[in-house]
Amino acid sequence: MGIRIGGAAGARETDDGDEESGEEFEARVYMALMRVARSSSERARSALATCVMLGTPYAAAPDIVRETVQKFIETAEL
Repeated sequence: MGIRIGGAAGARETDDGDEESGEEFEARVYMALMRVARSSSERARSALATCVMLGTPYAAAPDIVRETVQKFIETAEL
């Protein structure tokens, strides 16, 4: 399971109509990750870390990991 951040793939228009830069996109994703990490339980963080360390495919990840990933996607507005 991994996330690749970079480029304009996740770019969106800002409130003033300009396109979001790569750096702004990365900052938005980073802030969402920090918010979700702080609001997640120790159990969720531990499960995520285990999946990352073991290279667990998303399809085999436990429900708590999938729920946390979904929360991150919603928070980052991806």
